[in-house]
Amino acid sequence: MRYSYDGGANWTTTAPVWESGFVGSLAAGSINTTADVGTLLVPVEQSEGTFSIGNEKHTGFFSRDYDVSYSTSSAIAVGKRALNVTLGNIKGTYGAVAPAFTWTYDQDAQPVGGGLASFDTEATVFQEDPTLEIDARVTGSSDFRSLSVKRDANGSVAAYEGAVFATGGSAANYEVTFTKGDLTVEPESLADAARIIAGADTTAFTYNGSIQAPAALSVTDAGSELTENTDYTVSLPTGSKDAGDYAVTLTGMGNYTGTATVAYTIAPAPLSVITKGASKVYDGMALTKADGATLQGLVGDETATVIGTGSQVDAGSSSNGYGIVWDGSANEGNYTVASESLGTLTVSRRTLTIETSSANKVYDGTPLTAPGALHGLADGDTVTFATTGSQTDPGSSKNTYTLDWDGTAKFTNYDVWENLGTLTVTEAADQIVVTTTGGTFEHDGRPHGASVTVSQLPAGLRVVEAESSATATHVSDGEVKATADKLKIVNELGEDVTDKLSISYVDGTISIVPRRLFVSTKGGTKLYDGTPLAAIKGAKLEGLVAGDTAMLVATGSQTDAGSSPNTYQIQWGTAQADDYQVSESLGTLTVTDSGSSNPAVKDSESANASSSSSSSVARSAAQVGGTPNTGDNTAPIAVAGVAGAGAALIALTLWLRRKKNKR
Repeated sequence: MRYSYDGGANWTTTAPVWESGFVGSLAAGSINTTADVGTLLVPVEQSEGTFSIGNEKHTGFFSRDYDVSYSTSSAIAVGKRALNVTLGNIKGTYGAVAPAFTWTYDQDAQPVGGGLASFDTEATVFQEDPTLEIDARVTGSSDFRSLSVKRDANGSVAAYEGAVFATGGSAANYEVTFTKGDLTVEPESLADAARIIAGADTTAFTYNGSIQAPAALSVTDAGSELTENTDYTVSLPTGSKDAGDYAVTLTGMGNYTGTATVAYTIAPAPLSVITKGASKVYDGMALTKADGATLQGLVGDETATVIGTGSQVDAGSSSNGYGIVWDGSANEGNYTVASESLGTLTVSRRTLTIETSSANKVYDGTPLTAPGALHGLADGDTVTFATTGSQTDPGSSKNTYTLDWDGTAKFTNYDVWENLGTLTVTEAADQIVVTTTGGTFEHDGRPHGASVTVSQLPAGLRVVEAESSATATHVSDGEVKATADKLKIVNELGEDVTDKLSISYVDGTISIVPRRLFVSTKGGTKLYDGTPLAAIKGAKLEGLVAGDTAMLVATGSQTDAGSSPNTYQIQWGTAQADDYQVSESLGTLTVTDSGSSNPAVKDSESANASSSSSSSVARSAAQVGGTPNTGDNTAPIAVAGVAGAGAALIALTLWLRRKKNKR
């Protein structure tokens, strides 16, 4: 007998119905219901019956009419069962690992008498799994990673039909046939950061007035370079001209889908702002310097306006700030101020001179007083001033005063100088009082003396000479005592009677105070280039009196990025340092980082150190001297550069020689 593999599920063990007087039965014995393909021996089992012959009862398998013999087993042949397996339609991403292969079966679509046995499962069909492969005859390659995305006429992703097949495998109980599956290669997404890296040669730009974007893009998939217009297309942002953040959009095509972006930035262009400085003596009005400011770094012919906005009213110094008015073609958002070279507004203290008068009289028991005056108060400033000197008894005293800063004036805006008179009361009417009045004078290069006054003389006498030879020219002279050392009083006959008179001498003093000397140096700016920056032009020394000479040397130097004041040295010639009080307005030397554009340097020169077989030094010096309002003036200006290994000194010196006024 032959059966198709079903594990014996359709076999029967029911005893047959016997004829010809059989009693008892024979039946196929039970077998393993999972019997595999092959030849099986089915056991035959005897079931005894009960029967009688005559008066005798018998038990067993017995036939009344036959002698029975039987075999105790029977051979059965089991053949393989037909089974159709359908390979799954699979999908995978381009360039990724191959997807897992699957298979299924449809019980309703099996051959007659075939299909999966009821007690079997998919896991038990194969003892050795078949190998599922890609049919290179359909796809062009059996390596999944090398397959491209297939697209239909409309550009949609299409499947490689029948590209999945199976080979090999061992199924002991089944005759397996395979139905091929389809393979779809899905495009890789450009947004997959694990595989796709998009970049550009340059992602940082500076505003230049033109549309800017990366010139060269790089897109790689797991390290392999992709090709523009084959794997992706490029879309540049619109209006990528102004400063801001932008992104190039990459859109997948062919084996790729989705988008990726490459971000880049257009930074504002750097500007350098330079304002001018100014100086004056305090006058109650604001010192400003709106003009002369410059704006360096504007792109092309773009325009904007910069003005100095600094203001200094009281004595002191402050930077001349600025304001940029975007009233031209330049857009504020496209620029940033990278460096500043701000001038200095300097207001020096104003000289306020207090003078009180001298007076004398013969003692009469009443106080002797005299008026005073205040000179140099700025318009609009007010103080309370009064003379307080008083002399009642015989003797002398200064004609003092009080000055209260209770009005609009501020003490810090003034330098107060005194020239106080003397109040003298004599004991007797016949005593003659000779008063020598000196004073405090600002240095002007000339000797200053004292005046001599003689009290009322008796009738018939007259003064022909009353002078003091005491003088003071320099601050270093100190307080010089002044007395009437040249006094001659004559009678009506012209006879010198000075020694015959009772004369009381009231001496004075002479002192010199420093004169204001104004020093100003220029500032400058440039990009860092490793050499010192110095502003050697335009340094000024103003205020020297006629006959005084001094040398001004600009010593400021800035090599590294940053700022420093343009310092100076004064080398005193015929002028004495004690005779002057220096007020300064120093420019600023600014070296900007080399990333700045439009590297312009204004009012400055670089001092370059160089080495050679023999060093050379170029020098020029200018001496500055006071010049009167008339006469010959010469003002040669020279630029001096000194070069040497490891050091550089640049000095600007001015020489002004003035002729002395003839007295």
